[in-house]
Amino acid sequence: MRIHRLDPDVVSKVAATEIIGSPVNALKEILENSLDAGATNIEIAVKDGGFKLLQVTDNGDGIDQEDLAILCERHTTSKLKTIKDLETMDTLGFRGEALASISHISHVSVVSKTKQARTATRAEYEAGKMTSQKPIAGVQGTVIAIKDLFFNTPSRVKALKGRSNEEYQKILDVVCRYAINYAGTFSCRRDNSGQPYVIAGATAKDKIRRVYGPSVANDLIEINLEGDESIGLKSVSGYVSNADYFSKKGANFIFFVNDRLVSSEALRRGIQKLYSQYVPKGAFPFVFLSLKIESDRIDVNVHPSKREVRILDETEVVDTVVAGIEQYLSNQDAGRKYKVQSFIASSSMPINSVDRPTAAQKYEHHLVRTDPQQSTLTSFARTPIKPRENINLPPSDEESSESSSIPPSNDHQVLEFKPMALASIAALKQEISDHSSTKLTKIVTNHSYIGLVDVSKSLAAIQYDVRLYLIDYHEMSLHLFYQIALTDLANFGTVSLGDGLAIADLLEISGKAVKPSPMLLTMAPMLQDYFRITVKEKDNQMVLTQLPLLLENYNLPVARLPDFFVDLTQLEWADEQKCLGGICMALAKLHQPVAPSASEVETILNSAKRRLVATNQLGSSIVEIANLPGLYRVFERC
Repeated sequence: MRIHRLDPDVVSKVAATEIIGSPVNALKEILENSLDAGATNIEIAVKDGGFKLLQVTDNGDGIDQEDLAILCERHTTSKLKTIKDLETMDTLGFRGEALASISHISHVSVVSKTKQARTATRAEYEAGKMTSQKPIAGVQGTVIAIKDLFFNTPSRVKALKGRSNEEYQKILDVVCRYAINYAGTFSCRRDNSGQPYVIAGATAKDKIRRVYGPSVANDLIEINLEGDESIGLKSVSGYVSNADYFSKKGANFIFFVNDRLVSSEALRRGIQKLYSQYVPKGAFPFVFLSLKIESDRIDVNVHPSKREVRILDETEVVDTVVAGIEQYLSNQDAGRKYKVQSFIASSSMPINSVDRPTAAQKYEHHLVRTDPQQSTLTSFARTPIKPRENINLPPSDEESSESSSIPPSNDHQVLEFKPMALASIAALKQEISDHSSTKLTKIVTNHSYIGLVDVSKSLAAIQYDVRLYLIDYHEMSLHLFYQIALTDLANFGTVSLGDGLAIADLLEISGKAVKPSPMLLTMAPMLQDYFRITVKEKDNQMVLTQLPLLLENYNLPVARLPDFFVDLTQLEWADEQKCLGGICMALAKLHQPVAPSASEVETILNSAKRRLVATNQLGSSIVEIANLPGLYRVFERC
């Protein structure tokens, strides 16, 4: 058989399937591009494990309109010019192959806007070439959508058939690993599900707690090692599990070298060997390490996947890191001793006491006897709420009853998730992250609900660890609904109000001398698109016909509607951040419960466990009233 030159299209497809072996490979490449662009808010949408849709939305620098024409051509990049640049490479991407490869095995669309551009631009690509381009409205950042991955490689589709759940878990794992190492907020939504998996927090440890749970986070040691100039090691930081923790489920080694997620077999083996002295055979530790190494001592151009790097003096670097971790473990282990009696068959032999390391004994007054993850009996016995046919205007007072709320409808419609990458919303989310409290978030995330204490004061009792707390659920619900409004912008459920309610009548009920703002009609398209608030003109007056519902299976208090529109009349419509933040806060106040039942309070607190990042403002709303060791002392049981 004669040798012949392959067709360029065949070459491109072969190369593409080497670089992009599964949806998670495509996700990693796009995610790294977002991080290189300085994004602090990254939203990922996944359909069918990434085979039908893999979409990444960021608030980064954006792509210049002039560059879009060659964006998906092979070996086009803004990060590398000469081979010498590889010696000082500080970006995650540099080869210019990822988008080209993806466009040869899927349908790619890109929407991007830079800070200087007047409009965003939407472009579509096939086989490395741009097929269409048009200006559209948009905000700074980039949205890359990959549809029908491997549509033209049937063998790959057949090999991966039925693995959508497994592929999604791989995608989520990669997103979580990057979220731990990088500041900002990451979210991942699967198959248009109602609530995204959000990873946010002030510190890496907060994010580890969110991803891997308190059982890991509570047994972590913070690592901060000084560098060694002789081997180019600048610093080592991160978290490793202490000697009390181990997992039988498998290894959790997360390594970043110069902020690049890598696999290092040498480092993994060294750390595993070290921990074999502290944990049982067949058990594994948790390790997250971020190494900073001089760029000219690293070769990042090892494989197209960029998963591997070569480090000069790798053995010495590994030995230094392992020795540093060993010092931390030794210091922690020094206080873990107890007396062990060696019993001999003959009673004439003396009993020897030997110091052996062990886990500290748990006394009765320190035992936690509740599991915050366990379902309650009431969650299975709750009576479903029937939708009400007619809705009347609320009374002017707030003596609320069952009739003063709008129950959720039993009719559900699954809508496609609409990602929003507004810089103003990202800034509002960052404010929450900047003022977050690790201690309070830990209490909220891992509490067990006990019950209502005083409805008139909005107090409920919860337990966390061995402590009993009183919690102001009214104040907490305000923070919860505000954060939901920010996170789920443009993706809310809705409550239909039939023929509608006259806004002028609602304002009159409020008792405030205010009139409907004409801006409500001017901004009606924005209110509808972003917040699902429908305002129409009917018989020469403004009418409200639809409201958003921020929480599933929750009764919306109609009694708060007058005050809701009073808040809307006071918005600064010209300032985007203040306007959107003000509407989110008004919606949060609208959803605050009025004389709720115990089950409604439990619904709010259960949602807070999953979604609330507690800020320092909640410090006065979560008060410890008792703890188990103290009660044992009072009743003289210890």
